[in-house]
Formats: sequence, structure tokens, C-alpha cells
Amino acid sequence: MARPMAPVPLPVLQAGEVHQQLGELTQHLTDNPDVVRFSVQVDNRTGIVSANVQHRDGRVQHNEWVAKGLSQTTRFDPRSLTIEDRNGAVLSLLNQGLTQTEVAKRIGISQSRVAQIKKLSST
Repeated sequence: MARPMAPVPLPVLQAGEVHQQLGELTQHLTDNPDVVRFSVQVDNRTGIVSANVQHRDGRVQHNEWVAKGLSQTTRFDPRSLTIEDRNGAVLSLLNQGLTQTEVAKRIGISQSRVAQIKKLSST
């Protein structure tokens, strides 16, 4: 019988890498005329750096950097989806185990709207 594999710990960014990335990222976003607003967050426990960027045309982009060279990006363009498509995306992210707050950041809507979508889907 095969033994289950032990979970592999995620590599985390080192403090120097986080500091350098934050400086480069904030400078790039500040200089970009297409960016309306952005927020950057660092989880000191995990070393994960995340950024939410809202573009002038309404697109929302969420990036996470786990380690040097390892990142994840979620892009959401509300102009290309119907309300039903958006709601489906919200439910899909919730089913993947993301919290309502995480889904709201990635989609660019409020956490309360995510809760409403979840509630409507269960009725």
C-alpha cells in the first residue's frame, strides 16, 4: 500500500526579496496612467505578497507572489461577462475554497455582494 505523500511546504519570499519587490511594484503601478487604484498586501507569516489593481477601463487584476519566480495572476474583465457569468465565476472561486473577501478582491466587487450571490445560489 502506497504511503500518502507529505505536504510540501510552499517556498516563501525572504525579507530582502519582499522589500525589493514592493518597491519595484509600487513604482510601476504609480507610474502607470492606466491604473486607477491599487493595493498591496504582505502576509508576514507566509511571506506572500499580493496586489489588487483596478484599471481605468474597469478590469481588475489580482497577483500573488509566493517565491521568486513563482506567482499567480487572476484577471477579471467585467466588460466581457454577463451578470450570470460573473456570478458563476464568484461561485467557482468560492467552491475552490477561497473566502468571500478573497473572491471580492479578485473579482473587484464588495464582500457583501459575494455573500448575496452565494445566498441567491443556494435558494
